[in-house]
Amino acid sequence: MRKSTNRALGIIGIAIVGWAAAPAAASAGGARLYEMTENMKLTPQGKFEHRKATSELIGTADLGTPLCPAALVAAVNPGATSCTIDATGSDNISLGTGLGDFSGTFTTVVQGDNPVDSPEFVVM
Repeated sequence: MRKSTNRALGIIGIAIVGWAAAPAAASAGGARLYEMTENMKLTPQGKFEHRKATSELIGTADLGTPLCPAALVAAVNPGATSCTIDATGSDNISLGTGLGDFSGTFTTVVQGDNPVDSPEFVVM
């Protein structure tokens, strides 16, 4: 075989092995969240400043996904095709080390008995 053919086969072989060994991409799980507000402040704590923040998020999850279980939704609103996700996240991160704490909560809701209001009937 020619030198260029061997080189091309080697490159293709390395690419295939690299692709097969790569970790699988994380799936979003059929949900989308958008940050609506964020309150952030910088505070001195010890040697470094810390970033403290709290955010409110809202989004949707597809029906039948872990965040929008079809059986629970059907019991409350049989016509629903998705769920609304309300979430709150907060953090306290050292600006010196990049380490810190973060936490969050979420609620899954669907349209209840008031069609002109935002979804508010808690599913989970």
